[in-house]
Formats: sequence, C-alpha cells, structure tokens
Amino acid sequence: MKPKVKTWIENIRNGNIKSKTETILFDIYQNTKKKTLTDVFRLRNELNFSHQTITAILSSLEDEGLIELKGETMHENNYYSKIRYAHPDERKILVARRHKAKFDSWVNRGLNDFSDDMHVLLKNALQQQQKKLF
Repeated sequence: MKPKVKTWIENIRNGNIKSKTETILFDIYQNTKKKTLTDVFRLRNELNFSHQTITAILSSLEDEGLIELKGETMHENNYYSKIRYAHPDERKILVARRHKAKFDSWVNRGLNDFSDDMHVLLKNALQQQQKKLF
C-alpha cells in the first residue's frame, strides 16, 4: 500500500481530516458504516465540491481499492454512481479489477481512435488483446 493511502486511512481512523480526498473518503466511510451508500450527487451538494473535483478524487480512491462503485441512483433526471467504502480484505481484488478495466479501455480506445496512425504490428497486437477481452 502506498504511503499516501496509509496516511488517508490513518487520518480517517483518527478523525484528523486534512484534505479534500480525506473529506470525501471519510464521508463514504461514515455512510458505509451506517449501512447506506452515498453517491456523487450527494457528495457534491453536501461537501460543496465541484463535480470535477469529486470525480477525480473518486477515480484515485477507486484506483487504490479504497472504494467500490455499486450501481447508480437518479437525482434530478441524471444518474449518479453509488459508492461504498471497501473492506481491507477486498482491496487487492478491487485494485486488480480496476487495473484490468483501465487497461481494457486503453486497448479499445487505441484501436478506435488511433488505429490509422499505428504501425501494423502494434495494431495487430492490440487487436489480439482485444479478442481476449471478449
């Protein structure tokens, strides 16, 4: 586990919240502890952070396996991700799953957006990788 992640977790445990990341993580932790899920809409409105700030932080927290997105909920005719704090035993699995999803997305984006600019060997290798995805 990265030092910054250890610091976030320690600060959540001792209530010494110092950053926006820790504020968001603490809120998610508290809701999960109460057996409720929070969502992006509620975080944005209750914490008064911009949507971009929240989604960037959530992406980082998801990369580290600290949170898991669990479906969607609707607010004001828009869908927002529901979020829960991940149990420590789940984190390695969540990190691996997130890494694979990002890699798969990268392969697909490369083929969809840049295939005309690729060397044929690279294009063939990515196409082989893409076949493994499906």
